[in-house]
Amino acid sequence: FAIDHTKIRGAVTGLTTELMTIQARGDIREAESLLKTRGVIRPEVQRVLDRLSGVPIDIEPRYITAEQLARDTR
Repeated sequence: FAIDHTKIRGAVTGLTTELMTIQARGDIREAESLLKTRGVIRPEVQRVLDRLSGVPIDIEPRYITAEQLARDTR
């Protein structure tokens, strides 16, 4: 597989719009349907991900604001 850089912006915008609309409507059935159709890792993508499993992770993000909010809401 390959990324078509001429289409990626539109594809991401479309998917984001779809996800945000489902969330805004609270449409659990549509969310479940989306997971069944798009929440699947295709074999060719899995092969690429498997090749990355040995790559060392030298940067670990910390979400300080989220951590603070979580502490404040307890």
